[in-house]
Amino acid sequence: MSNSFFNNSNIDPQLLAMDPAQRILEQIQQRSRINDNDDDTGLPPSSDAFVGFGSERSETSTSLATYGNLVKRRFGLKDQAGGELDQFCQTSSAEERQVLLYAQLLQLNARLKDNEKVDTHYTIPAVLETSIKLYAIAFLLCHRTVAFRGSNAALHILNAMREESVKGLPNEKDAGHNNIVLRALRDKLTYFRNILKSKIKQSLKNGSSARNIASLTHAIIGKLDGIEPTLQLYMHIAYLRFCMINYGHLSDDAFWIKADQTLHAWQRAADTQTELSQILSHVYHEDTVKYGKPEDTEYTTVDLSSLPVSQVTLGCHAAKVQASNKRTFEEMSGTNSVDERQVENGAGDIQSIIT
Repeated sequence: MSNSFFNNSNIDPQLLAMDPAQRILEQIQQRSRINDNDDDTGLPPSSDAFVGFGSERSETSTSLATYGNLVKRRFGLKDQAGGELDQFCQTSSAEERQVLLYAQLLQLNARLKDNEKVDTHYTIPAVLETSIKLYAIAFLLCHRTVAFRGSNAALHILNAMREESVKGLPNEKDAGHNNIVLRALRDKLTYFRNILKSKIKQSLKNGSSARNIASLTHAIIGKLDGIEPTLQLYMHIAYLRFCMINYGHLSDDAFWIKADQTLHAWQRAADTQTELSQILSHVYHEDTVKYGKPEDTEYTTVDLSSLPVSQVTLGCHAAKVQASNKRTFEEMSGTNSVDERQVENGAGDIQSIIT
């Protein structure tokens, strides 16, 4: 690669003795530490700015309104939320602020109770059930996905489905029915993550017909409606196989946490999106060197401009998902585990599951 980012002359000699995968991580971590040391903004850590809401710091600030502006910037409060905080800071006494806080707690409690009122007779329509499965696997395969197990992934997927006017979706204001849809999305995400991990693991076995990244990608997507094989998807799958090679010994949950953490570290290490693409291209290149080039297969790719609008919409929402280190109830319950022997024998075929 012509770019100096991977030039051996810039690599610590101790790293040259490491395996290529670990070397990439170490390079990125070193680069991240250099960037952190170069941070000379002079601003205190964000956590320090909020030590004790009623602490000496807030008491000695120029005004509660000034501190309120700091809070708004820290939490990204805008429009109505920002205006309500301004009004809260302008109240004349601590007692009035306590009354406002208590009123908001009561309002929040009422909303939570409304959300708990789920119609037990509601059943997700068959057409929507199919869309939920398709959108769940499409999210995991989307090249713009940056957090495979983000805690808010289901909500962003639902937003994408609503933007595309997917048939069968409940009214946006029907909290109870929407919660059922969100639960189904989280369930399918967990299930398809496990299948995806198992299929990638199977591709590493000697004699596997899916060792070439193109063959592996097509074995995963099959003829799924709306999911097209692009070079970016090949790179996406190559990254997951890189994680499987290095972290495949981890449990399903820990594996995906590590995959998200590694990608996040690479994002932080890269100064630009172009540099991040170079890192992923490097991983993809190493995969093709070891397991074969896509052009050696019968498969071809399509350009990103040829992707269906629904995939573009999903990509925009997928990029907003944030990684989380917390396990959801569904993940802890262990009801979505996949038997790797079933996947090997074809029982975990994604196409058959969706259709």
